[in-house]
Amino acid sequence: MKHVIQTIFLIFLGCCSNVIFLELIVRPYPGSGNIITFAQFLFIAIEGFFNYFKWGSAKRVVPIKDYTIMVVMFFLVSVINNYALNFNIPMPLHMIFRSGSLIANLVLGMIILKRRYSLRQILSVLLITFGIVLSTYASSQSFNKEKAKKNIQIDEPKPDIVRWTIGIIMLVFALIVSAIMGIYQETLYAKYGKHPQEALFYSHLLPLPLFGFVGKDIYHHAQLFNQSTWLPIFSNVGVPIMWAYLFCNMLTQYFCIRSVFILTTECSSLIIVFKKEVFVIKMTQINAVDTGHEELIHDAQLDYYGIRLATCSSDKSIKIFDVSNNQQRLIAELKGHEGPVWQLSWSHPTFGSLLASCSYDRKVLIWKETTSSGLPPQSNTTGGTQYSVIYEYDKHTSSVNTVAWAPYEYGLMLACGSSDGSISILSSTGDGRWTVKKINDCHPPGVNALSWAPAVLPQSSDETGVQGITGEPVKRFVSAGCDCLVRIWKFREQDDGWIEETHLDQHNDWVRDVAWAPTFSFHKDKIASCSQDGHVYVFTRDTRSSTNWECIQIGTHFNDVWSVSWSLTGDILAVAAADKVSLWKVGLDGKYQCLTTPHTSASSAGSPSVNSTMDSAAGETGNIPLMAT
Repeated sequence: MKHVIQTIFLIFLGCCSNVIFLELIVRPYPGSGNIITFAQFLFIAIEGFFNYFKWGSAKRVVPIKDYTIMVVMFFLVSVINNYALNFNIPMPLHMIFRSGSLIANLVLGMIILKRRYSLRQILSVLLITFGIVLSTYASSQSFNKEKAKKNIQIDEPKPDIVRWTIGIIMLVFALIVSAIMGIYQETLYAKYGKHPQEALFYSHLLPLPLFGFVGKDIYHHAQLFNQSTWLPIFSNVGVPIMWAYLFCNMLTQYFCIRSVFILTTECSSLIIVFKKEVFVIKMTQINAVDTGHEELIHDAQLDYYGIRLATCSSDKSIKIFDVSNNQQRLIAELKGHEGPVWQLSWSHPTFGSLLASCSYDRKVLIWKETTSSGLPPQSNTTGGTQYSVIYEYDKHTSSVNTVAWAPYEYGLMLACGSSDGSISILSSTGDGRWTVKKINDCHPPGVNALSWAPAVLPQSSDETGVQGITGEPVKRFVSAGCDCLVRIWKFREQDDGWIEETHLDQHNDWVRDVAWAPTFSFHKDKIASCSQDGHVYVFTRDTRSSTNWECIQIGTHFNDVWSVSWSLTGDILAVAAADKVSLWKVGLDGKYQCLTTPHTSASSAGSPSVNSTMDSAAGETGNIPLMAT
């Protein structure tokens, strides 16, 4: 009994801490289940190879065919449970069926093993199952009320009773196989004796080849983990923080699952199921998202009039919502990228409803609203407003991280920044063709953000002046990159090319975002930047008297700062850091003061005057808050 109590203590210690690290991973990357499961299986298999298998010298007691049968059943249960969601099965109903393993173990234990359970055990099964059903139902009702309160409308497919019935049959089948698997494992122990370490090793080693079916998804999330925040360990040595979380998750999962396998040698399958169902009750309380994206949301942009909201995600899709009249209604879903979509940009309405998108697949797509029939199948999947791809640019050799349309005064012009360190400027000729000017080695480790300067006429014909000499607006934009620099670029007419005008080196880590203020003053330039170093700076210069930029720090230090964005008048700066967006405005003393710090889950009616990407907020909650200032 003492050994059992110690094992149960290790289960709760390992499993509870494992849930903490699991949440740290799945909150920013909800679709990372495959890489987490693969890492856990690989870690436990490697540990077992050294610790139990003794480099291949240990003799196996249970025949390999018996372990293979158990692994096949486990794989079937996992695949069928996940695939059933494709048959219009609501998530609350899915969770309720998953919780039915208690009753299934009870019934099959009576039928197959001829067991007789006490009235107390039967009542315990019924009470726990009822509690799971009740908590799942309460979660779904809470989500529905939240949607009604926010007036969210999503065009959902009509119910299909045939598909729904197939999904239910799949869940019932998975439920029965899961119960049989527990009883089969118990039978193996009765026949061959109790060998928890051997069972742990082979049950994690044999399924490894099956992960080849999801290898592409595992590789994709490994790339996303590589781009997470850097966690310094000592001196100049460190790791991306998501890999650190994954390692801790593997370690705690090892203690959890090892203790569970030891407990199975001491207790029946019904008791073990009790332990697993306690965690199901907790996990059903996770908040749901409103956008319908299946993975992390990277960007959200309102169009010029503030009536359409476009969002993009790691699920490779773009969604467009009608947010006029205090509503949020999905009107289009665009699928054309083959990797996570990082950023979006709406063009000026002078050129129609154009939306540019960039992705990890190294492509830039330009979408246009159209009423034409015969659209490509990837254009729209909702049957509502139609968008089609009018241009595809694929000349970058690495992920394209940022896109930004130039002021309409420059014509239809788009800037694109890539992890290959280069920036491409795409210009429409007006007849359906596009010309490209590429600036190589802008930020050698990679370009993270771009922002155009407002189109302002020069005030002087002095060639050495910062405003230029042609009488036409001087084209400028600012870029930020992994070289810790903010660079300002200028188009020189006589060379018909782009040159670096200057660079700003106040940051000491990757610069995540940069924004040139849309000021209406002819004599002031203003740029905001934020970095992984936790600092936000505003750079200003007087274009009449100086080419030097003055630097002001905003606040003191921000945690996980990702984005900066100016209001339309250029006097209020929004800073997205961690799970909050703060608004800043310069005071009479020349210092920036915080106006308010609303939590990102709050929502305000009306079109916001701050068009912020709010990456960290959207990524964690799946909600896109609309703020009014």
